Amino acid sequence: MPQLVRRFLLTVDGSPECLFPLRFLAMLYHDLKQVHILLCCFYSPLAPVYQERDLSSSMVEQREERIEARQDVVQGILDKARQAVIDAGMDAENIRLHTQERSVSVAQHACSLAGISRVDCVLVQKTTMGNLHGFLGGNPIPTHLRHCLAKPVWFLEGGHIDTSRAAIGMYQEDASLRAVSHAASMLAGCNTLIDLIHCDPHIDWSISSAIAEPSAPLLAWEKSPHGSALVPYLRQARQILAERGIPEKDVRVVVLPSRGDVARSIREYCHQAHVGIMVLGHSKPDGIWGFMKNSVTRAILAESRNLAVWVVQRGTGYTHEDSCC
Repeated sequence: MPQLVRRFLLTVDGSPECLFPLRFLAMLYHDLKQVHILLCCFYSPLAPVYQERDLSSSMVEQREERIEARQDVVQGILDKARQAVIDAGMDAENIRLHTQERSVSVAQHACSLAGISRVDCVLVQKTTMGNLHGFLGGNPIPTHLRHCLAKPVWFLEGGHIDTSRAAIGMYQEDASLRAVSHAASMLAGCNTLIDLIHCDPHIDWSISSAIAEPSAPLLAWEKSPHGSALVPYLRQARQILAERGIPEKDVRVVVLPSRGDVARSIREYCHQAHVGIMVLGHSKPDGIWGFMKNSVTRAILAESRNLAVWVVQRGTGYTHEDSCC
C-alpha cells in the first residue's frame, strides 16, 4: 500500500505550547516526509483609533509603525514555527504559511480556513486555550466544535501521549462510522492497536475480544437486545478498517459497563489500557440522548490527561448509506 499523505492545520501564537502537537505527530508518524502542515497566525486588529478615516499625520505615522511592528512579530512567530517543523523532520516544501487579521475568534478563523483548505484535520493544543473551564463553559459545544463541522479536530492534552493504542467510540449511529473512517485513514501504517469501544449499562463486567475471532462472551452479548443493535455497525467498522489496510489482528471489540457515567468509564479504560488516542463521532444534539452524547464528549475533553481526543463531526467521512451503494 502506498504511503498516505496527511495534511494538518496548526494555529501558532509564539508560545512554546502551540508547538507541542509536533511532538505528537512525530510519535504517531515516524516518517514525517509524507506529513504536510498549514501554519496559521491570526493577529489582532489595530486599535479603533487607528482605523478612523481623518487621522493626523502623526497618527498616520504611528499607525504605519504599528503595522510594521506587528508584521515583524507575526513573521517571527511563523519563522520560528516553520523551523520547528523542519527540525521535527518534515520537508520544507510541505509547509504552508497563512496570516490573517482576526475579525472573529481564532477558532472560527481556523475552522473556516480548514474547510476550504486541503487538510485532514485541525490540531488544537488544549494548554494554549487558557482556562479550560472557560473554553468549555457557556455553550454546550466548545468553540472549535461549533465551527469545525467540515473537518475533524484533534484536541491534544499533555506531552506524553502514547500513540501505540487508540480507541474508537462505537454507537448505533453514522457518527461512529465517520469516526472509524477518519481513524482508519489517519492510523493506517502506524502499527497502532485499535479498540472499538462501547459502553453498555446492562452488563456488570467488561468484554474484550479480537474482532477476527470473537470470544464466547462477545458472541453472547451480540445476541442481547443492546448488542444486536450494534452488530451492523461493528460489521461496517470492520470493513472500513480492512479497506484502509488496518490488520484485523490489531483490532479488538471492547464492551464496558457504563455504571451511569459513560465518560468516566471511557477515561478509566483509556488510563488502564494505556490508550493515548480516543476517537469520537460527534453529531448535532437531538433530544435527551443527543444531549447525553454531547455531555460525554465535553466530559472527556475536560478531564483528559495525556490523551489525544479526535472529534469527527457530522458531514465528514463515512455514513451508513455508503455501505448500501
